[in-house]
Amino acid sequence: MDMAESEADIINLLILGQTGVGKSTFINAFFNYLTYDSLDDALEGGVKVAIPSIVVKRDGYEEEEFRVGENITGKEEDLDGSLVGASATQICKAHVFKLKDNSMTVRLIDTPGVGDTRGFQQDKENFKDILTTMTQYEYIHGICILLKPDESRLNTYLGFCLSELLTYFHKSAVDNFAFCFTNCRYTDFKLGMTLRPLQKLLKSLKDTTGVEIPINEQTLYFFDNEVFPSLAARHHGFDLPTEKGDLERSWERSVEHMTRLLKRFSTITPHGTEASVSVNKVKRIVRNLEEPMNIITQNIGLQQKFEEEQIELIQHFDEEIADAQKLLMTSRKVEFLPLDHWRLVCTNPPCVEIVQTNGLSTFNYPTLCHAICKEMSVRFCSVMTLQGKCTRCKHDYIKHRQINFETVVKYVENREIREAIGKGISNKKLKELALRSTKKSLEEWTHEKDVIDETTVQFAAFLKNSTITPFNDYVIEYLELSIADLKNTDGDYEKVEQELENCREEKKKYEIFLQKVEKMQEISVEGIRHALARLFKLPNSGKHFEPLARIEDSAEVKDLRETLYEVSVREPVMPNSRSDTDASSVSLKSALRKFKHKLKANQLRH
Repeated sequence: MDMAESEADIINLLILGQTGVGKSTFINAFFNYLTYDSLDDALEGGVKVAIPSIVVKRDGYEEEEFRVGENITGKEEDLDGSLVGASATQICKAHVFKLKDNSMTVRLIDTPGVGDTRGFQQDKENFKDILTTMTQYEYIHGICILLKPDESRLNTYLGFCLSELLTYFHKSAVDNFAFCFTNCRYTDFKLGMTLRPLQKLLKSLKDTTGVEIPINEQTLYFFDNEVFPSLAARHHGFDLPTEKGDLERSWERSVEHMTRLLKRFSTITPHGTEASVSVNKVKRIVRNLEEPMNIITQNIGLQQKFEEEQIELIQHFDEEIADAQKLLMTSRKVEFLPLDHWRLVCTNPPCVEIVQTNGLSTFNYPTLCHAICKEMSVRFCSVMTLQGKCTRCKHDYIKHRQINFETVVKYVENREIREAIGKGISNKKLKELALRSTKKSLEEWTHEKDVIDETTVQFAAFLKNSTITPFNDYVIEYLELSIADLKNTDGDYEKVEQELENCREEKKKYEIFLQKVEKMQEISVEGIRHALARLFKLPNSGKHFEPLARIEDSAEVKDLRETLYEVSVREPVMPNSRSDTDASSVSLKSALRKFKHKLKANQLRH
């Protein structure tokens, strides 16, 4: 697709959902709804396939698998196996459906499933890919969360999946969410047992963050995924697995709800992706800076203690003693020595050394897991196993940090005092000069600590006020359930237990973090940039923060994973007084062409 083409006639929909909910099947069904005006047309014209799929034909107690669609890559993982219970989409891929008369285009962005069968950390990697993909598009018109209508027994997994999705979006995206339910023929295209856990989750969201996503006609849409595998079966010469009358009803109701969905997102303000991408960049910066800021703040506290002791020493100084000049000229100073490389250290308690100096505790990292670490990501450092364990200390990669400095305490000479001694100034005046100099140094270090503390509060305020939900409260319960399942099946649950412990610690930090911002006003992305610039300018510690705050953008500049499908337009759009959402009289293709003026008018308004 020519990316120089105007985006004014394009609706971008991000398709999200739990693994196995049927996202790929939803996209394949959409291709057929848009191509054909009726089920009969589709049966005659043949199934349209955007995502190669494995479909199961059942005959009594026997099953037979067959494939539909061309698997261009030849890789087994690129097949949609969601119809048989396996994870389908492995990376984000956009499917672009363009009407051949150039009137309208719909881009459906398919994403890996939340609750990935490969584990919690894979979910994190999947979301990185989703965010990277989002940067390719200026706007997302709709964020469609796919769910099944009858999921009362999966409260924990459902809660985890929905909450995890919401942690990645800016609050400005809240009006662009829609809940799309699949396999709805069995619930008569209504919301079944999923209603209660969904209400519970959204109420909790409103109570804790003030963000409200209503449950109403504007946010709920119902579809039946059975149409696509039935068309695929007929295409392979099999009888329809479902009565034709039921399939016709499923087709008509699904088209009706798809038309409503597209109409809504053509008339509301699209979500500017920069806002959500910026939120997640700040999250990554906060994670990178958290440990170094703690270390440097503790060491600044030690320096403040040194300065206070020096002031007390000067104030009680006997001007007549022989070594007065030497004592006045020498003081202790904490220094952050820059390294020309990154070190990988472990922050797990057994690998941390607590150093007591003058009643203050500072942390030292005597164990160098990797003396020179060149990887941008800790997870992919050469000392990490495939399971994410360090080969040196045996601890999980999440406990490791990259630092580019080391902390030392030195006795240093005050140049101002030395110059004054060279001029023959009396000990009395030297004492006054040393007192002023030390107090000034104390003020500078105190200022640095205050700036670091204020920056921490600004980070917390930004995350609290900008994200729909800053922390997924379901993640701990989800991991506990995963551990129980693995124990019942003799699976490897130790790694999940480590992840659970990490999440508990992260939640504690998050709760402490948010206590600092109870009365803090909202801060913008620009405000965060100013806060970081101020942090970087600190004379003693700033230069060590800047490299840690650099978030690599190279992954965002990559080829678009898009496939273009051109859809023929045969009939003219005839004016009539019937509703755009009357699926029995207007095809999806016709309705979409009518939405063109709505989309353009909406973009002109905003």
